[in-house]
Amino acid sequence: IAASPATAPTMYTIQKGDDWGPLAIKFYGSSTKWKILVDFNKDTVPDQKLNIGMVIKIPADAPGLKNP
Repeated sequence: IAASPATAPTMYTIQKGDDWGPLAIKFYGSSTKWKILVDFNKDTVPDQKLNIGMVIKIPADAPGLKNP
């Protein structure tokens, strides 16, 4: 049985006032999932500092997103 393909991440452009916690609420409904965003974007944002105009990836199926 073939594994189902991973869903491509959504690309999001950082706006004024954006931060990891509020972005996690916006995309996942919980600020506690901010670390998923940080981990997924560690190559793009190694220092975790978001700047206006920066483009980050929002994973749809990263580990830790599906809770029982």
